Amino acid sequence: MFWLGNPDTDTEQQNVTINGQWYDYVYGSTIAGPTWSDFMSRALEDEEQARLRRAHR
Repeated sequence: MFWLGNPDTDTEQQNVTINGQWYDYVYGSTIAGPTWSDFMSRALEDEEQARLRRAHR
């Protein structure tokens, strides 16, 4: 399972600095989304990309 957060206390997710970067408000797509994307890109870098068929209209 993938989780980002503070395990010790409930922390406000607005007006915070994380790793030197200021955020007015932190959403799932602010840090967790890009972190997961980077992780999966590295995990699958040697795998063949699947070709998707076009959807029928």
